[in-house]
Amino acid sequence: MSASVADQAAKTAEIGYCIGQNWWNNGYASETLSKVIAFLFEKNGFERIEAFYDADNPASGKVMQKAGMVYEGTLRQRLVNNRGIVDEVCYATLKKDYLSQKAEKQIYQFLKKMSIPYELLQHKPVYTVSEIDFDVSGSKVKNLFLKGKKIIF
Repeated sequence: MSASVADQAAKTAEIGYCIGQNWWNNGYASETLSKVIAFLFEKNGFERIEAFYDADNPASGKVMQKAGMVYEGTLRQRLVNNRGIVDEVCYATLKKDYLSQKAEKQIYQFLKKMSIPYELLQHKPVYTVSEIDFDVSGSKVKNLFLKGKKIIF
């Protein structure tokens, strides 16, 4: 796995990797990619990390998804490889998304560690009470919005 600065001013890194067929489907690439992403965000000050792959290799996209990256688009006839000119797919993640995912994992770990039962209800984001157009069962419902730079457990 390699990482290089794609745009120094924008604090963007590009990651590339190649793994032998004998090691496919064992989770090595996605686990390593996750660690490299963490290192680049936490220790090197990057704000965006991106990766590209040949559109005919969707397994690479799954690796990127497992590492928290999201699909951004397909660039037609952008890459030249041993098959000729091919389409290239772009996945990326932002530091703010990475930190949000990390915080969410920490919250679930804390709830499990403390044996606190919970029910997860997912809905579209709302920013005011007037935007709520769904019902939540229960007699009392509270909203809790947290914003901060440090999570302390």
